[in-house]
Amino acid sequence: MPYIHTAFTLIFLSLFCHADQSLLVLQTTDIHSAIYDEDSNAPTSWLRMSSALKKARAEHGSHNTLLIDCGDTIQGSLSGVFSRGETAIQMLNHLNYDAWVPGNHELDFGTQRFHELCNKTSIPVLSGNFEFTSKDAFQFQKYKVYQRANKKIIVIGMQASFLNYWSTGSQFSNCRVWSAKEELVKIMPKVLAENADLIILALHQGLAFRDSRKVNEVLEIAKLFPEIHLILGGHTHRDFPAQVLSNGVVYIQAGAHARSFANISVTFPENGSPQIESQLIPIDQKIPIDKEALAIVKKHYDQFLNRLNTPITQLDKNIKSGKVGINCEISHLIGHAILEASSADIAIHGRLSSRSLKAGRIGERELFSIIPYENDVFTAEVSPKDLQVIMQEQMQYQKSYTFNAPINFVYKVKADSIMLKAEHRNKKKLTLCFNSRVAASGGKRFPILKAIISRPGANLKEHPIKTREAVRKQLKEVIPVYEKTLIF
Repeated sequence: MPYIHTAFTLIFLSLFCHADQSLLVLQTTDIHSAIYDEDSNAPTSWLRMSSALKKARAEHGSHNTLLIDCGDTIQGSLSGVFSRGETAIQMLNHLNYDAWVPGNHELDFGTQRFHELCNKTSIPVLSGNFEFTSKDAFQFQKYKVYQRANKKIIVIGMQASFLNYWSTGSQFSNCRVWSAKEELVKIMPKVLAENADLIILALHQGLAFRDSRKVNEVLEIAKLFPEIHLILGGHTHRDFPAQVLSNGVVYIQAGAHARSFANISVTFPENGSPQIESQLIPIDQKIPIDKEALAIVKKHYDQFLNRLNTPITQLDKNIKSGKVGINCEISHLIGHAILEASSADIAIHGRLSSRSLKAGRIGERELFSIIPYENDVFTAEVSPKDLQVIMQEQMQYQKSYTFNAPINFVYKVKADSIMLKAEHRNKKKLTLCFNSRVAASGGKRFPILKAIISRPGANLKEHPIKTREAVRKQLKEVIPVYEKTLIF
């Protein structure tokens, strides 16, 4: 009897171990380095989400689970600025993500810094349509094959194809990006030859049903590649627990800033396609902070808290946000700061957030609230006629957050004319200042400006100071008197 019992146990265990298990896919995206509660003054943080991710993986078994991040991971919080993205890499490594697909904001600290951080990863980094072009550079994988839940799974990674319309200069040097759709045309024959049970496309693009600039390729990809079962997206900061697209392709996108992660269950019936069910798991104060992860990032955390308590200046009155060029004191402050920092004649600038600065103590948190991006400062030589054409183009976006108003000159809208200050009226060429997003064409919104500043005689120049540094300096010295520069 003992031998029979033992034999029965071995058969039972063998059947159990080889039985099909459901696959758990966990997705995060657009975390934007929201690592600590203090990053957003809210109880949603990567440290809390880390605890929930570990629990979900442990309950389902790591051999039955895939953990994937879809980018915009290292930049977007004050702590991210102070560590220049390093704490985010520490978190990715600590949680042992199965794949990280970088997004456009990974380049905000510069291509060189992004390369350094890629070399610090201990996890697979997937990006089929982006590469560093310098010799001996970090190599991205286009896709990776996994064995999970007794099934063969392929994960393909793709970057935001629009990257070169958002980044330029040191933020887009020694690298190149191309269409995710075009790259999929090239690699799908190899992917299909693997005879995988499940194909996942993880990319830093979102689902957009109205997209005149064609920033996101998700809908086209779903139509062209019905073999892809699941698309994990990001970039747009829109929550999608599950959306069925063309050909039955399922699209899912977790919440941004560590507000939620996607918990996706995939089962494999004997006949038919994989069955996908999903929900977004919210993160709140009920979820404890991952103490093990906190210990790993503690050095940066202590430095972060220290700098939070360091004042920059004391304001006597509010500096208000508003309509750019009409009553927005914040855009005027930023524009004059980069004007001063670059020694330019004139500038164009808009708002980078909707926040104002209140009278009283101003510290790094308040500064970050009005400048949440790592914008660089550029100048170019333009003629008064060029300036008029640039403003005509800008006026198409006057009601948009992308609009840039005149700084140190006036644009009369109805008359379509430029009014320069006395010291600039006899100049054939003016030094115009603007930020790096504008220099890259503002997401393909400003092709005329891009053409003008790209001419050989324009002397396009990137300055060593960033926008936030320029404004910090301006706040310590003198607040410029507000001037209305858009006249209707």
